[in-house]
Amino acid sequence: MDNLSDKISDERYPNHYFEHYIAMFQSEINRDGFKEHANFYIQIEGLDEFSKLIGEIILIDKNNDWGYFADLAKEFDQESMNIRNIKELAETAVEVHRYIIE
Repeated sequence: MDNLSDKISDERYPNHYFEHYIAMFQSEINRDGFKEHANFYIQIEGLDEFSKLIGEIILIDKNNDWGYFADLAKEFDQESMNIRNIKELAETAVEVHRYIIE
């Protein structure tokens, strides 16, 4: 990664939750696959870590850093994860979290 990418990653998202979330992705690239992935993440990491991930997703949205994470997905061999899919992956995680905590 270049210096700007390193700065985005390390300064804005020092815990790398969404980066880890993308790297773990093994499901189908569709809404059902994104829900499956969210539930898998909760089983592996727990609800507390999932809640921290959601906080990071909200910050990513605020900073509009979706392009950075789409590029990062390609580095994790997630070639078909474009910006639209990355946003949908994140939105689905937020929806799953909202459903669980309500």
